[in-house]
Amino acid sequence: MAMSAKTGKTERVIAISVTDWFRYGCPHCGHLEAQRTLSVSIASRLVCANPDCGRTYCTINDGNNISMINFGTKEEPYYPELLEHPLAGDASDRSSRDEEIALRHYVNCL
Repeated sequence: MAMSAKTGKTERVIAISVTDWFRYGCPHCGHLEAQRTLSVSIASRLVCANPDCGRTYCTINDGNNISMINFGTKEEPYYPELLEHPLAGDASDRSSRDEEIALRHYVNCL
């Protein structure tokens, strides 16, 4: 569970693969930038950098199915399981993002 910066409501955290994150960005709005607030082994907690979104989500390294980060409480733990990216079936033209995605891959390799 995480509180949305925009709505102030508590919501379940979505977990997506790192590959889907590079392709489609934030699972809520598609924004391609985020702030990593925690990284543990195979999983990272990110906050969308889009000021109109600002929602928390989780990325999981490819080949894994569940986060190692607890988004719940000690009494009620919640480890998000991998989901298909909600925007993966979006019919909009994603070819215009190729250059931006290639740049992100380059920057992350530095």
